[in-house]
Parts: sequence; C-alpha cells; structure tokens
Amino acid sequence: MELIFRADAYAMTCEAVVQKIDEKGVWLDRTVFYAEGGGQPGDKGFLTGPDGAKRAVANAIKGDGPETSVHVLAEDAPALAVGDKVTAE
Repeated sequence: MELIFRADAYAMTCEAVVQKIDEKGVWLDRTVFYAEGGGQPGDKGFLTGPDGAKRAVANAIKGDGPETSVHVLAEDAPALAVGDKVTAE
C-alpha cells in the first residue's frame, strides 16, 4: 500500500483501487488517510466510487502492519467491490 501522506502531508485526495474488503473495512492500493495510532485519531473523509456516490469513511485504522491503512465505512455507506476505482478524499 502506498501511503501518500508520508511523502506529502498536505495531500487531500488520490485515485485508488479497492484491493480487499473484509470485516475491518476497505483496503486500497494507495491512500491519503492516516490510520489511528499513538494517540492520534484516524482520518475521516469520503471514498467516491465508480457510481459517483460518496461513501463516508468513519475512521482509518491500521491493518496487518504499520504500512497499512484500512478505511472503515459508515454503516449506511453503499457497497464497493474489489477492483473498483475510487477517489479518496
């Protein structure tokens, strides 16, 4: 996963592809969302899917290691599918 905020702390948006969806949330190939940790809350924002609908990201959490950021969608968010191209903001 490419963590864009590591190279550009002011990056607010990026294009990404859904890599996996599981009980933790939505895994992208790249992101601008900082995952909660060390007392700092995770980023919130939106994933805009190929249908143009914005899905609220309620939190970003660490996945299997420090170089991951999993996007936890709001409960009422429309579903995404693996392979979908999204805009993270």
